[in-house]
Amino acid sequence: MKNDVWIVVANSTLARIYKAETTHQLKELETLIHPGSRQQSREIISDRPGRTFDSTHSGTRHAMEPKTNPQQLEFEEFARILSKHLDSACSEGHYKKLYLAANPSFLGLLRKFLNPNTTHTIATQIDKDITQLTPKEISNHFDITI
Repeated sequence: MKNDVWIVVANSTLARIYKAETTHQLKELETLIHPGSRQQSREIISDRPGRTFDSTHSGTRHAMEPKTNPQQLEFEEFARILSKHLDSACSEGHYKKLYLAANPSFLGLLRKFLNPNTTHTIATQIDKDITQLTPKEISNHFDITI
C-alpha cells in the first residue's frame, strides 16, 4: 500500500480530491461534480404531482406532496458516488490516510455510506464547506502528517 495522503473537500454538488505532496503542498487529483444536486426540486420532478381526494368525503381534490425531497435524494446519490469512489481507491491502496472536509449535512451522508475500511483511514474530519478555497488555504485547515 502506498503511503499517500488524500484530502477530500466536498459539498452536496462538488468534491475535490487532493494528494498531499508535503504537509502544505496539495496536488489536485480530480474533481467530481454532481449537476443533479444543483437543480431545484421542481426541476428534478418532470411530472405534475398526482392528485387525491380529501379524506373527509367532501369530494375535494388536492395535489399530493412527495414523501421525500427530490433534491435531498440527489444529495444522497452524490454521497453514494463519492463514497464508492473513496472506498474503491482505499481498497486498491491509492492512499493510506484520508482527511475530509464537507458541510455538516453532506459529511453526515458521507459517513453513512462509507465502508468501515475507508472510515478507519480517516485522520481528520472537518464539518465545514471549504471547496472554494485554494489548496494552500485548504492545507492550513488540517494538521497533515505524511
